[in-house]
Amino acid sequence: MVMVGARETDDYVAGFVTRDGWATYTQVFGPTSWQQTYNSITISGDNADVLYLWGAGGRIGYSDNFGSTIDDRRGNMPTDFPGVGTFLGVAGGG
Repeated sequence: MVMVGARETDDYVAGFVTRDGWATYTQVFGPTSWQQTYNSITISGDNADVLYLWGAGGRIGYSDNFGSTIDDRRGNMPTDFPGVGTFLGVAGGG
């Protein structure tokens, strides 16, 4: 399971993963302002170790080890599409 949580007192978010129904969890990003990091996370449909992350500043991340490391997958987005703000959703694979 994966989750993104936000503090009610400011705009900080953090991402968490768990394999035991939230008995224990591991923080994979944050806490930091949602404008400076990922703010969404999902698990791949065919591999539970693969995570996709996205958020502010055109951020797109990929992890093949359940969040232990996150690779920047923005590719050419910052240079070719500098006006991209916050991604709201991701669909499909590849």
